[in-house]
Amino acid sequence: MELNLTFNNEEYRLGVERAEDGYEVTVGDRIYQVSVRPISSNTFSLVIHGANRLIHIASAGRATYVAVDGRQFCFQEATPGGRKHGTRDLPIDRRELTAIAPMPGRVVKLNVTEGDRVERGHTLAVVEAMKMENEVRAPIDGYVDRVLVREDDMVNVGQVMIELKSGED
Repeated sequence: MELNLTFNNEEYRLGVERAEDGYEVTVGDRIYQVSVRPISSNTFSLVIHGANRLIHIASAGRATYVAVDGRQFCFQEATPGGRKHGTRDLPIDRRELTAIAPMPGRVVKLNVTEGDRVERGHTLAVVEAMKMENEVRAPIDGYVDRVLVREDDMVNVGQVMIELKSGED
């Protein structure tokens, strides 16, 4: 099977083939051996070349949000001509400057306030979903511009929780 996805405004072609112990995924000239073990309907354990990764997947419209080890990514289905579906309904254009909820859940901890300096990978908040805690991490170095949620708030997948400003602003 071949998939065309847009990530960070670049189009990628992925080849996915069933293999003996899972899947063989081709991205460009790189081939990855991947085995998948479902944990719940949207949480999976992936072993990629021997490294174990816990991932959470959620969809909103034609976008798919994937949280891997606390980092959030948004993929969109690519269309001929490079135009993306559904960008008006999603916080895609500001993706690199926002922290989004990786799945529906409850905010159990906020680690930042407006004006705080953060580094890429810094845990901004923790969202609990299905008795599992998921860290929401800063996708860039910068400053917290706005905190849009409070502890105990319920969030939906793709909801912007925290807006960041680049450290260069």
